[in-house]
Amino acid sequence: MPVPTALVPFDPIPALNDPDYRSACAGVAGNCAASWGLRVINSRNILVYGAGIYSFFSDYSTTCSTFTAGQSCQARIVSIEGWADNVNIYNLNTIGSQSMLNRDGAMVAYYNDNVNVFPSTVAVYKSN
Repeated sequence: MPVPTALVPFDPIPALNDPDYRSACAGVAGNCAASWGLRVINSRNILVYGAGIYSFFSDYSTTCSTFTAGQSCQARIVSIEGWADNVNIYNLNTIGSQSMLNRDGAMVAYYNDNVNVFPSTVAVYKSN
């Protein structure tokens, strides 16, 4: 990553719930058009326990995956979209992403607010 971005080679197909990076990345700084590590759409009774979602590289360089570099390999890495009934994530660990968790496009967890020893860590996320 990031070449090519997720904008090519195919257009998104809404019927398959493909992410539309052209609209979703409008106004988002950094490497936004990168694949999601986890995407939950219109779901219920989802349990993620102990997730490690990492983006270590950008153009074959690992310098973007450090706290000093601002975890800048990609802008976002986990997305929960639409209705989410009883969606729970325990021990979410991310590396290389500025936004650890987004809900309907809005940032819920920022890496710098959740710095741990090596990854950024969110102990618990509950959708409701």
